[in-house]
Amino acid sequence: MASVRQSVIYSSLSRYLLMAIGLLSTVVVARLLTPGEIGTWAIGSAIVMVLSEFRLLGAGVYLVREPELSETKIRSALGVTFLISWGLGGAVVLASPWVADFYDIAGLETLFYLLSLSFFLAPFVSIPTALLQRQMDFGRLLVIGVCGAGGGFLVTLAGIFMGLSYYSMAVGLAANTLIQMLLANRLSHDRYWRPVFRGIFPVMQLGVFSSASNMMKKSLLTVPDMIIGKLGTTTHVGLFSRGLGFVDFLSNTVQQGVGPVVLPYLSDKVRTRGDVGEAYLRSGVLLGGVLWPVLAVAAVSSLVVIRFFFGDQWDQSAPLASVLAVWAMMRCVHGLAPELLLSSGREKLLMFRELALLSVCILGVIGLFPFGLIYAAFAFVLVGLVDITLTTWIVWRQFQLSAHQLLKAWWRNAVLALICVGTALALDLWIGFDTAPPWLSVLVMAVVITPVWFFTLGLIGHPLWQEVNIFPRLYQVFIREKRLPVSWVRKYHEVRYRKPLRKTLAGFAQLPPIPCQPEAEVELHMLTCVHDLDMALASLKSLLRFRPGLAVVVHGDATLTAEHKRFLEKQVPGCRVILLAEADQAMASHPWLAELRDRIPARFTLGPGYDRQRAAWALKVLDFHVLAKRERIIVLDSDTLFINPPVELMEWIESGDQQSFYSVPWGPNFRLSQAACEACFPGLAYPERFNGGLFGYSRDVVTTELVTEVLEKLLENPDLPLYGDECIWRLILAHRPASALEFSKYPLVTNARPETRRLVDFSRARYVHFILKHRGGYYEMVARRVLAEMRAEHGEDG
Repeated sequence: MASVRQSVIYSSLSRYLLMAIGLLSTVVVARLLTPGEIGTWAIGSAIVMVLSEFRLLGAGVYLVREPELSETKIRSALGVTFLISWGLGGAVVLASPWVADFYDIAGLETLFYLLSLSFFLAPFVSIPTALLQRQMDFGRLLVIGVCGAGGGFLVTLAGIFMGLSYYSMAVGLAANTLIQMLLANRLSHDRYWRPVFRGIFPVMQLGVFSSASNMMKKSLLTVPDMIIGKLGTTTHVGLFSRGLGFVDFLSNTVQQGVGPVVLPYLSDKVRTRGDVGEAYLRSGVLLGGVLWPVLAVAAVSSLVVIRFFFGDQWDQSAPLASVLAVWAMMRCVHGLAPELLLSSGREKLLMFRELALLSVCILGVIGLFPFGLIYAAFAFVLVGLVDITLTTWIVWRQFQLSAHQLLKAWWRNAVLALICVGTALALDLWIGFDTAPPWLSVLVMAVVITPVWFFTLGLIGHPLWQEVNIFPRLYQVFIREKRLPVSWVRKYHEVRYRKPLRKTLAGFAQLPPIPCQPEAEVELHMLTCVHDLDMALASLKSLLRFRPGLAVVVHGDATLTAEHKRFLEKQVPGCRVILLAEADQAMASHPWLAELRDRIPARFTLGPGYDRQRAAWALKVLDFHVLAKRERIIVLDSDTLFINPPVELMEWIESGDQQSFYSVPWGPNFRLSQAACEACFPGLAYPERFNGGLFGYSRDVVTTELVTEVLEKLLENPDLPLYGDECIWRLILAHRPASALEFSKYPLVTNARPETRRLVDFSRARYVHFILKHRGGYYEMVARRVLAEMRAEHGEDG
């Protein structure tokens, strides 16, 4: 399995590169072909796109999710893609003459023949790419996707210059699929060409619902092209498709930029049984705070923006884009409804909603198009009204979220959009968008409206202001602290050591699996996330090589998936991996503790934007203790490495000692005032030095009653700051006798200063805990040494 960090980077890079290539392709092709030619392509591609949602029927998802994957199951998935893809491809070929006659466009027949090629090639692309995705090899997937899209774009351009008209886009699509097929099978570790048609029903069963849902979602954007193509001309289709595509591109671009921040916040609230209604409102308002102004400005300046991107031959699309932008603003109000309904297990309700909106769209376009193309765009406004009404009713019935609450939350977005629109209209009066060069108009709007939007957020008290306001930070850095906003030394260390460290940590996954002892009397508990998975594995293997007699329990945060669970279970046989959903379910059997667990995150002394860190610390406080199966527990952070046999640790394990222990930093690190602690915990002798990276205790001594008592007092005394889970554990362990491990043997490395080498003897230390993992290259140096030793133990060369 590839490095998890690399996988995240490659996946994000691939997504944005494909978006860039898609935008470039759209802009260039729109300037080289006429609206009529684009319209013919839109009719053919719309029909094929709807069918394409069924051509894999969940085979790719099945291969990624299946816990135990055998060659037979892979060939069965290949069999499903053969049956569906080739069947649909054959149907497209057979239907080509009929469709051409139906639309009275002779060129559609040849266009369908070319489009059918992607169906026949699909099985040889989907299976190897799904296997690469399962292996998290997103580097190779990046090469496959980008090369396919780039190659298809170049072939499309060549076809246009050769006079192939709209056929060039079909040839480009076929070239894209062919390139992906060749690269996928060249770069894949295993190749499968012979399908098996036994055991295909589990694959098909998984894919029916997801394919149907995606089909209806895409149909909302493609079915109008098919209807207008029958009732009107190809030019009508081209103009409408360009206006709708432009608005959809704006919406998706903004949502992809804001979504990675907004969606995890919503999902976390749903998962942790927080105030889902409040989270849904806040997430939607944050998204609308960006999307509404963008769409509103696009609505009043659509002509200049259309000209800027696509050229003046598409001027007639501008009024359509203005109307469709209004629909997109209405859709944005409940734009997160699909995520809300899916994450709360209401898939059927989502299906009903999508079906209702699609039905209104079809009936609206059929009924209104005869009055003019602009009225077909107003059919989407009707869809937007039904969307707002229907979804508001759904969230009211399911989540007790009223229309009044919705209006109260969204009025700031309306004010924000109106001010940005007013600014755009004022600029139009000043420079004249109709006569000025499009690039100048767009540039002026971007330069002027962006700061107007930014400062309006603060003036109206928009929730997004807390996320984007950088002035307090700049004041703190430049005026109060009198320094640059970026630590160049820290940045240098990060750039210098990140890649070597990533490569070294990935090497631990290539070592043979090291089992733990599930029946041992002592459990080791560790929390990790997808970004720290390689660190966690390195830490565990570096310890388990000394055979300390431990059962291992790994807890995952919201980013850890079933695939990561299987990876850990394979690398550390016998370990118990608890995903967050599983932990939530287990904690639900203890309602009082679950309620306490939900209250802890808000208690930590952190600024906005640290919700995931708060939630993770809460897991370390209660989940380790409650979900343990043994009485004696060791807690270990993932950013640690064991260099030499941890003698003291192994003695504690083997002796059955009930007294707690903990590691310490070099100097005092207790930042709470004596008076505040005395008021909350009278007479408590708390340690001035404490490090939560490694500690152990017995649940017979540090009982659940003690843990909850400390937590309740901390919740009742909000003036006592908490900077992390170790602040809580310091106070808990202080209530019972405990001993500190020697710093020289269990050191904490916190910086890259020269004295670090004098304080830490890396040859004598049992383990090292790294706070700043890139500073000084110490982490990479120690990890490289441990990896080399372990390779030597297993008879491997470095």
